[in-house]
Amino acid sequence: MRGYRMTATVIAIANQKGGVGKTTVSINLTCMLNSMGHRVELINLDPQGTAIDWAEARAEHRPDDCTFRVSSMGKNVQSELGSIKSSADFIIIDGAPQATDLTIAAIKAADIFVMPLQPSQADAWSTDSTVDFVQQIHEMRGKEEPYACFLPVMVLKNSIESRTFSDNLTKGYGFPSLKSRTTQRLPYQRAFVGGGSVMDLPEEDQARHEIKMLAKELIEISEGIRGN
Repeated sequence: MRGYRMTATVIAIANQKGGVGKTTVSINLTCMLNSMGHRVELINLDPQGTAIDWAEARAEHRPDDCTFRVSSMGKNVQSELGSIKSSADFIIIDGAPQATDLTIAAIKAADIFVMPLQPSQADAWSTDSTVDFVQQIHEMRGKEEPYACFLPVMVLKNSIESRTFSDNLTKGYGFPSLKSRTTQRLPYQRAFVGGGSVMDLPEEDQARHEIKMLAKELIEISEGIRGN
């Protein structure tokens, strides 16, 4: 039986740049961690409420699969999480694009802050403000907390440019890029229908494999920052 954590690791998925698939990553990561036996909570911080819409569709079409809670919070998310941290292993925050106060709130609440980013220079420029917020909070706290990293998303398979882009991100901003990445795959969109996820895809499906690798990498980072 898996040993429960004393308090949850909070993983925020956010970027001021919209259209980077943060909700897709947040939902599928939550489902994957849940399938691995972890107690998880998914927090919607996005005013658009896509994660809530997904949860409602899941409750309607897949009631037996509703094995974790999905709820909405606002800019006081850091204090609101206090009441559920002891009852979860991981809390995933689906952040808000183009909302400065909510992005800062997500950074402050997180133990791990993941910035999804497509491998393009335009996306990198659009991420400058999010990186600035992280750096300001690091300076304010006097330590690199939360752990911040980039997640390459919607990557073209076997693209040399995407690997070079990830290296340049680390050199330019000082934050690492995760080894995990998501590629441009229709299964991500199809699995979303009716409150589904990549967990509904065959075990050998590449989209499911990508999310599994992401979950494993974030678990490893969580154990590292906790000194486990």
